[in-house]
Amino acid sequence: MQINPYLNFGGRCEEAFRFGWPEFAPNSSTRRQFSYPSRSEGRKEVRNLPSLSYMNSLIPRFQRSYTVLVAGASLLRSPFLLLIRVYWGWAFFGTGKGKLLKHSDIADYFTSLHIPAPSLSAWMAGSVECFGGLLLLVGLASRLTCIPLIFTMIVAYATAEHEKLQAIFSDPDQFTGATPFLFLCAALIVFIFGPGAFSLDWLIGKFTWNPEYGNRQSSYRGPSRSIVS
Repeated sequence: MQINPYLNFGGRCEEAFRFGWPEFAPNSSTRRQFSYPSRSEGRKEVRNLPSLSYMNSLIPRFQRSYTVLVAGASLLRSPFLLLIRVYWGWAFFGTGKGKLLKHSDIADYFTSLHIPAPSLSAWMAGSVECFGGLLLLVGLASRLTCIPLIFTMIVAYATAEHEKLQAIFSDPDQFTGATPFLFLCAALIVFIFGPGAFSLDWLIGKFTWNPEYGNRQSSYRGPSRSIVS
């Protein structure tokens, strides 16, 4: 009776591949067909693989590096908001002051745009931009001030820049190139992110009521986590 040479080989094929023992092959033909790595070659391949401990140490290193990156970028938040407030607050003040000084011309221009009560609208738009720009510049009641400023810029889009507003999707360059666009973006940035640490709102929040967290501090006790931003 002839024994099939593949009977025992099939059951121990996994061990042959794992340990690299060519003697499990039943005959010379199967040895030539299946070439297994030797013990020394297998050990060299294992040495070349990165250690598991080194791979595990990469994750904490990446976490620490990313934490440092986030902390460094967060330090730029208040200077960036200060730059936005000072530049565009002064720009709002300039445009509002021009509307107040040239009220009759602005009222006539509003009449041509078919704005209701053009004289009153000119006074209101000029006052909002002039005094709202000053409040935005110093960072006092910043989020509250941004609401009428945003509304004024939306009205400017809907009246003076009506065609560019309609092209917001068909031709975005016209929409972004309109005069109220950057004013609107500046007001939205301060409304969403707050005035930052270099503002009167931040100083008021250190001593009195902090609207960010709804707490009330009776006296100043040094640096606090609750910052009006």
